[in-house]
Amino acid sequence: MRKAIGPWKADEEMSEQPKFNIEEELSAITSNVMTKWKEVQGTHPDDAQVDYMAIVKNWPGFGSTVFNVISKDPSSPTPELSIGVSFNHVAIYRRDETRPLNTYNYEDILSFGAPQPNLYRIIVQGRSPLQFETDKVVEIAKLMKAYINEIVRSARRKSALLRESLHMIGEDQPVQIMTTQY
Repeated sequence: MRKAIGPWKADEEMSEQPKFNIEEELSAITSNVMTKWKEVQGTHPDDAQVDYMAIVKNWPGFGSTVFNVISKDPSSPTPELSIGVSFNHVAIYRRDETRPLNTYNYEDILSFGAPQPNLYRIIVQGRSPLQFETDKVVEIAKLMKAYINEIVRSARRKSALLRESLHMIGEDQPVQIMTTQY
């Protein structure tokens, strides 16, 4: 909602800029919502849900658990950030934004944890450590650990299946391994 009605500044900043007419802003928002609502009026709820899910699935953070944090990195674009923890990666977002500032695959994360209470650190290959203040240290760590453990289990299952397949072929037959380039 905050983004829809515009950036509100602190009182001292507001005196330097023309004041927004809140009623006009809210009227414009209401008008935009009503216009969009009229476009989908008559849509069956099941169709609306399918359309909604198609849009949501395109969000890079779909399936992530998002935690609000405070960056301890002085070079951070803003101290108030969010961490999105998903099955494939950890993403850093500006609060209330949908596009990540950075995304780190678990393969690039060397370690993570809490060196102090309410301080969470992620060490990523090729960059300085990420440090965040949060009261959700335990929740973030448990979720990252669970995802990494599942990735490792999945890789072990695939490796075992590959070994079993190669064993079934036998050693006297040539093996052709096909690769896919991305």
